[in-house]
Amino acid sequence: MVIPMKSQYEQQCNAEALQQLGVAVMKSLKKKHRPVLQEWLSSSKISTVNYPDNISQIIDEIFRNHLSLTRVRKIAKAA
Repeated sequence: MVIPMKSQYEQQCNAEALQQLGVAVMKSLKKKHRPVLQEWLSSSKISTVNYPDNISQIIDEIFRNHLSLTRVRKIAKAA
């Protein structure tokens, strides 16, 4: 269950993405939104998300980009 902050575009985007993954989203804690909360509390549904362990690939990419930029700067200084 998520309740995105109002007037926060990133929060709204995150809530939409989570909703597409099956996570319950409430607009606020107002009475008119209670049915969403009640449904979520009575549900036995468990949302699961598979986040792959790709940290090594990300770090390698950062180093490759940094090394390339360092080489470009050295060439520019030498010119």
